Amino acid sequence: MISEALIAVVAFITFLKPESLIIDKIIEKINPPSEGISLDAEAYQILCYGYDERNNAGKVKQYAEAALKNDKKDPNAWYFLGRAFEGISKYDKAISSFRKSIKFGGPYDPSWVWYRLAWIYNQRGKYEKAEESANKALRINQEYGDAWRELAHALKRLGKIKQSDEAYAKASSYGAWIEIRSRFWKVIGARWDIKSIMRSNFLSEFYPLYY
Repeated sequence: MISEALIAVVAFITFLKPESLIIDKIIEKINPPSEGISLDAEAYQILCYGYDERNNAGKVKQYAEAALKNDKKDPNAWYFLGRAFEGISKYDKAISSFRKSIKFGGPYDPSWVWYRLAWIYNQRGKYEKAEESANKALRINQEYGDAWRELAHALKRLGKIKQSDEAYAKASSYGAWIEIRSRFWKVIGARWDIKSIMRSNFLSEFYPLYY
């Protein structure tokens, strides 16, 4: 398995190069897997994340389903499968996948999945469910600007104008762009001692990726 060392490298080089370059190089390195290398759940997560950033729903679906073959209760794989279905506007399947992610514990940050549900429900005109989902996201992360925005939209459609205005103000104050991008790397990076990563022999294999 390579995921722990791989994720350590990803966390480290995140501080050195633009994220898009990191994702490209990681995908190039492990897709298709090199001979003798097997992928585990966290490696599949990185692939799903990378292709999700590139709006490649087909690849996200491919790797999420591969992860689920290994573990049908993998909440992160269910989350990314939901993202894949969302990307091709199959909202019923997206909702089902997101709810399975919640059932099995949710992704690294469960607020993500509640935010995505709020977005879908708003798109489908189910504003009560959108309000409920956005509030659940905000109970987990009060600074989630995108969730405040979805809550504001739902409240406005429900005629709750004063509450909607307050939610829009919150979205503006926290920023309406808090997505997987920053929080994913923060969670992953927090698990690793950068000094030990720099001393590891494994790092030398990835040296060309960021120099």
